[in-house]
Amino acid sequence: MIKINAFITTLFFAILSLTSAYCADHSGTVMLLRGDVKVLRSKKESPLTKGSFVHQGDIIKTGNKSFVKISMNDETMLSLGPLSRLVIQEFKYKKGSLRKTIYNLVEGKMRSLIRKKAKEKDIIQVNSDVISIAVRGTEILSNSYLVKGNATNDVMLLSGKAQGHVVGMKGGMLDLEAGQAFNSSSAVMEGPGSAIKISTETLKALKKNPNKFLPNMQDALGQYINLENVLRKGLSLAPLAAIGGAAIGLASGLVKGAARLMAEESDKKEEKLKVKPMAKKNEKKKLLAKDILNHKNIMGHKGKVKWAKLPQDILEAYLNRKKMRKDGACYYWFYKKIPGYGDTERFRRERDCVDYDYDL
Repeated sequence: MIKINAFITTLFFAILSLTSAYCADHSGTVMLLRGDVKVLRSKKESPLTKGSFVHQGDIIKTGNKSFVKISMNDETMLSLGPLSRLVIQEFKYKKGSLRKTIYNLVEGKMRSLIRKKAKEKDIIQVNSDVISIAVRGTEILSNSYLVKGNATNDVMLLSGKAQGHVVGMKGGMLDLEAGQAFNSSSAVMEGPGSAIKISTETLKALKKNPNKFLPNMQDALGQYINLENVLRKGLSLAPLAAIGGAAIGLASGLVKGAARLMAEESDKKEEKLKVKPMAKKNEKKKLLAKDILNHKNIMGHKGKVKWAKLPQDILEAYLNRKKMRKDGACYYWFYKKIPGYGDTERFRRERDCVDYDYDL
């Protein structure tokens, strides 16, 4: 009887030791969840609860109207939105040694806050189907979804800097700064210059709302949304002020002498957008600041444009045009009406500064 009790006691402590060791090797802890959240581990699926541990190799799944926030051991915070699936592909972290963490968003929406900045040889990646993002210390919004049966990904940077690689994109790596976002389909077609930037006001509001995710930048039919407008609506922000009703193109310079800005004197009623033919190229010359709002390539308005009516991102680009030009950050804006989607929407595109005929 004594031998049996001794055996049971030994077995109990052995199991306890194994359990403790397993818990000690966990990669993160569930801090908050809502709805149906499960983990697939060793081919077995089980529900997660607040305080549950997650491990390298786990697949985290959220159901409809569900949400989970996981605090990883390296101080990274991962938030998954509804109908999402995340693979903790690799998690190696120990104080004083190299750090290697790789997350793979298979589908859905994720918000990743990497609080602890990576050291020189550390590897931190936030991946999806066709996009791989290498980060040092930043906050990233990621989407993974299907458009006409094809894998599509979106990424937005809320803080810090990061480099992205898109499968099929020409032109090497895509460098991202805070407030910039890109879509994988657009990147493949247009290259690194496809990234767009949201206004400072929208970025600040998005950072203050930790449970907000990035809306899909393409719909099921492949049409691109107006990201700025959709974000502002979701954040309960007023729409960016139109320039007297409609605007088209104002950047750190006039792209090839033909960036366009349309405005009307009355802001009491909106009229349909009328785009005049692009102006012919003129000889290069330097414009004075007082000339910019009366230049003949800024079409469709009478008199000067009112500063108060300029959209925030266009105004910021104009006011910072010298620094942006020096940094090689040149853009143009245009308005486009997407068939079947009502009002005309504004888009921004990046161009090489050498394409600008005017040095503003």
